Amino acid sequence: MKLLQEQGIRIGVCSNLAFPYRQAVLRCYPMLDAYAFSCDLGVMKPEPTIYSWICDQLGASPTASWMIGDSQRCDRDGPTAVGIRGFFVDRNSTNGDCPELVTFARKALATAP
Repeated sequence: MKLLQEQGIRIGVCSNLAFPYRQAVLRCYPMLDAYAFSCDLGVMKPEPTIYSWICDQLGASPTASWMIGDSQRCDRDGPTAVGIRGFFVDRNSTNGDCPELVTFARKALATAP
């Protein structure tokens, strides 16, 4: 995250977390630019509304946004359906788009304007 934020890239969390886990994310990642928790918004990934909401909070259009996560359906396919570049991270096999987050960050930086 620091690698991206140092280059002026805004970062948010978009998660289907239940309320008790929300505080843990906020405690571990207090310096992010936006947070979209399904427990707060009443919608869950892969519903388009949650992706639109996080883009609005980040001040970014979907077509200028990237997302990565460990669910093909919710973190790659769902975002892709609304114009976000979605990526699937799979640390245990070669089935993912990125094996880990640093590779994702480097891809994002390589294409940043």
